[in-house]
Amino acid sequence: MLHIKKDQRVIDFCGDNLKPGYWVSVNESPSDNYIKFGFKVKGSSGDLGTSVIADYLTHRELTILETER
Repeated sequence: MLHIKKDQRVIDFCGDNLKPGYWVSVNESPSDNYIKFGFKVKGSSGDLGTSVIADYLTHRELTILETER
């Protein structure tokens, strides 16, 4: 939500007071290393369907990255 609240396109469409909707769908694909969240963003002047895709790492993968760092 922090990134979405900073996106001017979302603010222009939805207005102020952005809040996530009640229903959040999660599509998790550990084999492809991503996770996708789908939800509505509600604002003072409209609703917007939103998808957020992020990297997905297991605890083991995070440990390896931390060791390398």
